[in-house]
Amino acid sequence: MRLPKRGGGNSARLYQVLEVEPGASDEDIKRAYKKMALKYHPDKNPDSADKFKDINNAYNILSDPQKKEIYDMYGEEGLVMYEQGMFGEDGELLHVLPFLQSPAMLALFVCLGCLLVCVATLIPIFIVLKLDAVVNWNWGVVFIPLWIVNLIPGIFFCITTIRSDKKLRAVWSFVQYLCLLAFQILLAIELQSNPFRWSLAFIPIYVFMIIWFIKKSSKNTLARYREREQHQAAEEVQFGLGYGGHLIRTFFLPVMLVVFLILLIVKLEGGAFYSWWIVSIPLLVTIAWKLIFRIADDVKSLNNTQDVEEKSKKKMVLCGVTVAMVLAMAFILTFIILAVVRLDGAAYKVAIVFIPIFIVLGCMLCCFCICAPCLCCCKNPDDTGGDMEEGGGASPFTVHSQKYIDEGKSPEQENTPTATEESPLAPSSPMKDID
Repeated sequence: MRLPKRGGGNSARLYQVLEVEPGASDEDIKRAYKKMALKYHPDKNPDSADKFKDINNAYNILSDPQKKEIYDMYGEEGLVMYEQGMFGEDGELLHVLPFLQSPAMLALFVCLGCLLVCVATLIPIFIVLKLDAVVNWNWGVVFIPLWIVNLIPGIFFCITTIRSDKKLRAVWSFVQYLCLLAFQILLAIELQSNPFRWSLAFIPIYVFMIIWFIKKSSKNTLARYREREQHQAAEEVQFGLGYGGHLIRTFFLPVMLVVFLILLIVKLEGGAFYSWWIVSIPLLVTIAWKLIFRIADDVKSLNNTQDVEEKSKKKMVLCGVTVAMVLAMAFILTFIILAVVRLDGAAYKVAIVFIPIFIVLGCMLCCFCICAPCLCCCKNPDDTGGDMEEGGGASPFTVHSQKYIDEGKSPEQENTPTATEESPLAPSSPMKDID
């Protein structure tokens, strides 16, 4: 299993739109955009509105250093994944994914992932044993698997903080990680004490939320919103309210989390006599909100995409992300319902509540232990061509294939498929068709 290589066939279309070579400089891209925008502006060519929109979209991506890097490395599928937050809120995973191009590093990642899931599986098991009074361990002992799991994100945030171009945002993300770690430590201490002081244990969460609001506010100012809208139409539903709708979409989930924390702490401190169903309302609303607008955003994004090939790729990625989200939300919803019923006085054991968590962790363990190693070992032999590149130049395999493509025939026809436009052997040549 390999990620698309830089300059691959899936990362040439946007350069084609602006009529520049892949990997063009920022000045060349800017100059080409001005030329194309003047040529296809709707005021001069009323029938070229879609073309003008495609030009703006291409410039919006290629003029942004981070988006351009993602597009060059992973193509349009990578951009969709980035917009869905699959590379992290600030694109932190972009500093890790290039290492996975190496089969050895990918195998190491699979092994570490397998060990991590195994240890993570012990977290709910230890909690269930403690709450069901099967063992009489100290809460610090119960949290030992959690301490071990914390090492991985700790190393990850240290690396991204050092390597990130946006130092300030990376530092704030690392501080948020420290807040979560401090919360776990305080929680273990407070659970062991009597009486519990829940409000004290949640102090790091207060700090975490404050930093989260500050980061979101800095990324969603009116000036940034207008700059983004100038080149590309919004692909999220905004209720017809423009910037106001964008703010609702941005801050709704953090506000719901704050409401949940307030209801939870008041309930835990014994200051309220309302049902646990009241406490769960923000979580249930959040799940419904995410599912409804996930589907609505996908539909709008596909409707705004004009290119057939890009639309097909985007549809495939969005469908995969949406299906995964629906399954995850279903398990989360089941866990919440079982927990609320148990907290409201049901007699069944805590182990029943954690059944959805055990199912999810079991599936993850199967993926790492069975599926992932198979993908690493059974990779396509054609992918080895990318490993022969030196200094970013064309590999001997690529040059050899191009020779036969230009002659209209295939080398070793008895063993090798014909190199056509659909064949993985044929490298992209975006400017050839334009010329």
